[in-house]
Amino acid sequence: YETFQIVNFLESVGAAFGACQNAYTSADETVFELTVPIDDMNVLEESLKIFSEFARGVRISDQDVDNERGAVLEEWRSGRDARGRAAQAYWEALFEGSLYADRSPIGTEDVIRNAPGGIFRNFYHKWYRPENMAVIVTGDFDDVGAVKEKIIRLFSPLTAAAHVQAPPKFIRPAFQGHENPRICCHVDHELSNTVVNATFQLEQRSIATPEDYFKQTIQECYKMCLDNRLYKLMRRPKPIFFSAGIGSEDLSRTSALLSVQMTCESSKAKDALESVLTEVSRARLFGFSAQELRIAKLNQIADMEQLYVERDQTYCTDARDELVQHFLRGDMVIGAGLEASLATACIEKVTLEDVFQYAQNVSVSKSCMIRLQEGRKKTNEDDLREAVNRVAEKERNGEIEENLETFFVPERLMADPQPLKEGSTAIASTRTHPISDVTEVVLKNGIKIALKSTNFLDDQVLMRVAARGGLSEISKEEYKDALFAGTVSRELGVFGYRPEVFSDAMAGKRVDVVPNIGTYKRSIVGETSPDHIDVLLQCTHLIFSNNVENQCNEQDLEVLREMQREAVKNAKRDPMKVFAEIQRALTYGNSYLSKPITLKTLAKMDAEKACRYFNECFVDPSHFTMVLVGAFDIGTILPLLEKYIGSIPRPLDSKEKLARVKPAPFDFPKKAVSKRVRLKMIENQGVASLTFPVMIENPDAILKQEALAKGEEFNGPTLNGSQVIVRNKFLTMISAAIIERRLLARLRFERGEIYSCAASTSFAYQDPNAANGESYRGDIMVVFACDPKSGEKLSKVALEEIEQLINDGPTEEDCQTAKEVELRSIQEHKEENSFWVSYVDAMYASQLLPVLNGDIDKMYENTEQIRADVLETLSPDVIRKHLAKTLAVKRRVNVVLIPQRPLFLRLIAPNMDDIKGFFEWPETFGEACGKLALLGCVAGAYCALTTSKAEKDKK
Repeated sequence: YETFQIVNFLESVGAAFGACQNAYTSADETVFELTVPIDDMNVLEESLKIFSEFARGVRISDQDVDNERGAVLEEWRSGRDARGRAAQAYWEALFEGSLYADRSPIGTEDVIRNAPGGIFRNFYHKWYRPENMAVIVTGDFDDVGAVKEKIIRLFSPLTAAAHVQAPPKFIRPAFQGHENPRICCHVDHELSNTVVNATFQLEQRSIATPEDYFKQTIQECYKMCLDNRLYKLMRRPKPIFFSAGIGSEDLSRTSALLSVQMTCESSKAKDALESVLTEVSRARLFGFSAQELRIAKLNQIADMEQLYVERDQTYCTDARDELVQHFLRGDMVIGAGLEASLATACIEKVTLEDVFQYAQNVSVSKSCMIRLQEGRKKTNEDDLREAVNRVAEKERNGEIEENLETFFVPERLMADPQPLKEGSTAIASTRTHPISDVTEVVLKNGIKIALKSTNFLDDQVLMRVAARGGLSEISKEEYKDALFAGTVSRELGVFGYRPEVFSDAMAGKRVDVVPNIGTYKRSIVGETSPDHIDVLLQCTHLIFSNNVENQCNEQDLEVLREMQREAVKNAKRDPMKVFAEIQRALTYGNSYLSKPITLKTLAKMDAEKACRYFNECFVDPSHFTMVLVGAFDIGTILPLLEKYIGSIPRPLDSKEKLARVKPAPFDFPKKAVSKRVRLKMIENQGVASLTFPVMIENPDAILKQEALAKGEEFNGPTLNGSQVIVRNKFLTMISAAIIERRLLARLRFERGEIYSCAASTSFAYQDPNAANGESYRGDIMVVFACDPKSGEKLSKVALEEIEQLINDGPTEEDCQTAKEVELRSIQEHKEENSFWVSYVDAMYASQLLPVLNGDIDKMYENTEQIRADVLETLSPDVIRKHLAKTLAVKRRVNVVLIPQRPLFLRLIAPNMDDIKGFFEWPETFGEACGKLALLGCVAGAYCALTTSKAEKDKK
């Protein structure tokens, strides 16, 4: 296969290809992955042939290696940000004394840049041998025997390389325990928060028997019990840490870890560590309560019930991953149904004594690693060791007492609403839409409900409740309070209970409900099991009926303010966040809606006003449309809707539903903007972005002008105007996919200077239902990481490629590939509940719906016909004309991130880039002060020289 040929094949059949999508490499294995359609067995044949070539037929010429160096170097560089550096330091500390510490899978910069091709060829032939490999194919095959025959035919001929000696039997570094805790303090000025980890390293064991599975279940119970206890500590007044949680991870084939992680204020790392280790010791000394274990068990059983219900709907990728672990580690493979039954039996068998015995292994004296990550050095190794010793001393002195606290868990979220009178109903009207398979119900309180029953997943029901009108309706003065409405309300409890109480009440129930307030709409997003639809609806009822303002208390609010202050204060440390803020401001203008939060904004936030705004957003059910999609019976769900949603009271002063939203104040630049952003970085990173405004003309604008000329009011939209906008939105998204493919071919495979790139379409700031003749505005943004020295050069190459698309259009192959990817994507999405809940919600929110007399079927047919027409008529000329008409190249925004050299070097040895940078507008107050100081120094030096010369002349 020649360069880009495999990519061409995969995209031609609609399969995914991209960075980290088709392979991964760890310290112990390399796994190649392809996800391809199986409706054509020739596609499977070709995919297996590609894998057989990966196994033994890769050509690794010196030229191939040189061509890949740039791409791999960018992949390596992408892992050298603040988090990557912290992770590397942590990895080395965990595996101190082992080869794992020195063998990062990505390699070293020197090897990537300079190692000769022969090194890679020898490695490939030495380790890529049939006896080391497994081929795993999972899918909904009609003929498994035919698939097996293909595998045997293509992989049986593979043999090990004869000219390379077989590798010796490899013994992986064994797990090395240690008694004294290791401490790793990592200070990195680009880290934006303070994180402390207490990690307990364990020997890695495969899950090959029911006994192994039972041991893993005990570990899960321990984790959930401790996690719940830490969450309750976090929710107390004046907590020492902002958040804390526990997780487990497989580090290597010989080593695993259990890690408790906490985030805290930058000066409280020592106290946070002491607090968490005290709870670890308390669990080891006294175990957990029956109430804590019961909640942990209920949550695990709920997950297993879902696994069992959907046992015949396993994704092929999940089955593949299970088989991969069987090959690599020897984990048992028993299928989803048997695993759910085994897991349930294990969960029920776990006792308090089992969890107590497991807790004995979690100790600072048993292979413990304490890690601190912070942006500024506020805590040192001695401080952390003092916290460890202090906990040990408290344990020796008997100062750690048993946790005898019991906590309130409500049996029911809400009292049953007042029952309807006999023979009466809460339903005002019902309508069926057979083509889209949507049943529409309007309740007497005004809320409209759209129901779509599916059989994609037997244990999933998705909900979206939405109303037009959001933050764009708020004045600039009120915005600072409204912006925090969702955050403040969720912190206090939107369901009438404190979050920690509500969390326990949800134990064993697969229910998740989250309210949101966006730019143009308010929404409640939810997911549940069919068994718990009643709880989902109760939660929705409580959001409307609960007064969050009554739950305001200064202690909770002060914790929230401190968390926000810490986040805002440290955000400027991350160069990528600063770059994104600058890029956003240059593209959309300095609108108050898009400006980042500042400490000044935070200080002025009024929590009571924020809660009041939240209440106002979710008070009138007649403004909302509820969409439910998933595994439910409509006849069964209707009484529940009447009971819990029909009982939401409509306010006596109910206002008319908002017909049109207020547009968000944003505007693209009038001419091309090119900006080099210089930021201080510990390790040089380069990023380039090109953003092109998209302006879709609305045919309704002409009709609006004609109406105004006659002194008449224009009531849009029209069907034709909406169709033009929808068609052009489809074409814009397809154009972005073509641009991404072309840039990947040019910059990655031809030039070898990037690892990956993204071209995305956004209409985030545009009212999604512009209906009064306005142009529809959006943008296409291209972003890629690169060598800092190459950002401007590669931006020009990318611009040339896009201008060529505008002038000459794409190739037939580009169009055909984009069409296949889109068709495959739609085919897959139409079998997902998440697709349908968004689709139905968008149709009901559309202002075209009244034009079609509220007929969702007509709306659906209209949208699908436009999509089909776009794909059917897709051609190079169509894309060329679309880009030429809608893409505002002359108003593009090009932003390039460049590392700023230290001030000392810029003063004593300035280069041309430093000189250019001096005359550019400063990005930060500190930079402005620095430039003024430098000007002052230069001016002072000039005055001194001038004075000295004048005195000499006078003498």
